[in-house]
Amino acid sequence: MSRSFRTRSQMLVVLVAALVADPPAAAKPGQDRAPLTREPDIYFVPTPQEAVDIDPERVRESRANARRSGVDKLVTIRHADIFETDFSDADVVTLYLLPTLNVRLMPQLRKLRPGTRILSFDFDMEGAKPAEVFHGVTSDGDGYQIYKWVVPWQEERAPDQKTDSH
Repeated sequence: MSRSFRTRSQMLVVLVAALVADPPAAAKPGQDRAPLTREPDIYFVPTPQEAVDIDPERVRESRANARRSGVDKLVTIRHADIFETDFSDADVVTLYLLPTLNVRLMPQLRKLRPGTRILSFDFDMEGAKPAEVFHGVTSDGDGYQIYKWVVPWQEERAPDQKTDSH
């Protein structure tokens, strides 16, 4: 298995964990939790998952991987230009783009509904202050970050624009 595939798989696990509401405090090993008695605040509604890539070879590979993994009915993988794609219905946008591309995408991301979460694996978005940054280490010992923003995000000055407090 290639190193990038392991990292992306791990990223998906962490991204899913980051999207889940804060869980109750973990029970100690061997200790049972009390049964839940209240109704859920929200109900799960299956929503379509969509991936976009401009490279037709990556689209073919992704579709084949989804088929092999048995999730091809759960995800749509489209050959399209992300800068021309309308994802205004999204509740969560995940990015694995270089920082310059994240910045180029900011005008579209600003148009998303308030409360929409944006998660980026390894790369930040200069000019937007992340709400959270998760730092992790892979089983190979490689470090990674997951950046999270919530629309509307807090603007952040570029390092060369920050004022010195001295």
